[in-house]
Amino acid sequence: MNTRFILMTCAFLSLLVGCSEQTQNPVGSENADSANTSEPVATSITNGMPVAEFLRIFGEPKGRLSRGSKELMLYEDFQVSLVDNTVNDIPVDMEQIYKDLTAPSTLDKIKDVKISIPAPRELKAALAKRKSFAILDSHGNPVDHSKLVSSGKVTVVQFYVEGSPGSALIQSNLTDITSAYERVAFKQIDIVSWDSDLSRKYHIGSVPDIRVLDPYGNLISQPVTRLETVEGHVDLERVKVAIEKAL
Repeated sequence: MNTRFILMTCAFLSLLVGCSEQTQNPVGSENADSANTSEPVATSITNGMPVAEFLRIFGEPKGRLSRGSKELMLYEDFQVSLVDNTVNDIPVDMEQIYKDLTAPSTLDKIKDVKISIPAPRELKAALAKRKSFAILDSHGNPVDHSKLVSSGKVTVVQFYVEGSPGSALIQSNLTDITSAYERVAFKQIDIVSWDSDLSRKYHIGSVPDIRVLDPYGNLISQPVTRLETVEGHVDLERVKVAIEKAL
């Protein structure tokens, strides 16, 4: 009796162990794992392919019509007939339809487009340069005036030679004019002699030589070199016009 009880107990325990193993490793688990593995979508759509594969590519249709073993799947731009759960009649241009559906939309294309908008200062500098004048040096390169500019201001520069006639009067008049503007600076630069490095650098052919520069170092107008005295004052109307243009 005891022997029979022991044998029945062993059989029952074996049954429990078997059920536990089946629970931990259910039948078809390998298929489930493989189903979760991402595979590349097939791009060859042909008659005879399983409907499940077709739906995996194109998704569920907008509607279905069925009659017996035949079924018609209705999509927005095309329709496909099925027989016994296999694709039976697809449009002749199915490959092109697939390409159109999977092609990135216009919105997707512009998502990654980087638009470079210049900073306001850079934009203003570019616009100012279009209205500027250029003086070429002996090598044919534009003269760079940027180092003469006072930060953020329109700068009036008077090139002169010490002791040249009228330089003191011009300086006095330019000081009066520029002091009337908050964002205008005035500089005097002695070129010393006609063959000095400074004279060659800024391509100066005569004095006085008055240049009006915008805050970016662009030359606003041709240098003012010929001046006339009117009632004891030097006529600097062209300098005033250039300043107003730069502001």
